[in-house]
Amino acid sequence: SNAVALSRPAYLTRLQQAGLTLLAASLHSWDAQVSDDVTRAPGTHADTLAGIRAATAAGIRVALNVVVERRTLPGLPTLARHIAAEFPRAVVSFSWPNVYHDAQQWRRFLAPLHEIRAPLSTAVAVLLDAGVQVTPLGPCGFPGCALEPAVARRTASDVTRFASQDRADRCYAPPCEACALRPRCPGLRSTYVELYGTGDIAPVGA
Repeated sequence: SNAVALSRPAYLTRLQQAGLTLLAASLHSWDAQVSDDVTRAPGTHADTLAGIRAATAAGIRVALNVVVERRTLPGLPTLARHIAAEFPRAVVSFSWPNVYHDAQQWRRFLAPLHEIRAPLSTAVAVLLDAGVQVTPLGPCGFPGCALEPAVARRTASDVTRFASQDRADRCYAPPCEACALRPRCPGLRSTYVELYGTGDIAPVGA
């Protein structure tokens, strides 16, 4: 959800009466202009935040999803700090876009791993240090080498728990065989490899 409707108290109450206990919401940036550009829904950022705040205040558990691409990258550390301050009980996932409906837009904004590594690592570390549950390497997330090694070791996932469809578009490159995180890493997206190759793959040491 973009959580916009949850900013209306009567609607939120109806959802709670129907049994809503968990909200999965997209929050790609703390900057309204960036958020509205990514979602292509101008003017919704303020209502999204209002909806998330209302759901949190009502005791609903919130899972926040952040798409990581060129427009959202610079603001990831700031977003993480705001989430840690306002939504410390949230579960945060960072998603690696596989493909957009607009393929040209996807190619334009998909960032290579060497651009992602520093801002994503900083954001993940901010959340971890604040005690926020975060999954950058989940089913829709990144390979371990998208993070700085010290951060990657703190967040490696159990890939045996991923559904088969979550691993269908994943692959491993030759450098992955020497990576200490290989058994716990979801691997690379095949679409990414087709676009950028495997030059950014940096095995994480033990």
